[in-house]
Amino acid sequence: MSCHHPRRPTGVADVLRNALAPLAGLIRVAFIYGSFARSDENASRDVDLFLVGNAKFGDVVSALGPAQEALGREINPTVYPAAEFRTKMAGGHSFVKQVITGSKVFLIGDEHELARLAGKSLGH
Repeated sequence: MSCHHPRRPTGVADVLRNALAPLAGLIRVAFIYGSFARSDENASRDVDLFLVGNAKFGDVVSALGPAQEALGREINPTVYPAAEFRTKMAGGHSFVKQVITGSKVFLIGDEHELARLAGKSLGH
């Protein structure tokens, strides 16, 4: 009898969502991106996280510490204040543009909130 447990991002997303809950009031949008969001977990054991809001980077790292330990994965957060995110979107910043147009697993907020923060439609 084989037991099939697909390695979908859902369980990890739940752990990260719970870890960020204390900062939820300071985070407008948070999502997993990169290979993990594409369900291509063999590419990297790391989980790349993108956040927009008023949370401080150090606070995000602290909040994610227990989740990182529980998951046994390195969590790499990128944190932008809303104004800086909008400026980078307007300027066509390559990293931000690549992340925004790629696969995402939302933890806080959604595609509509992301579009509002970007100040434009995120047409793919």
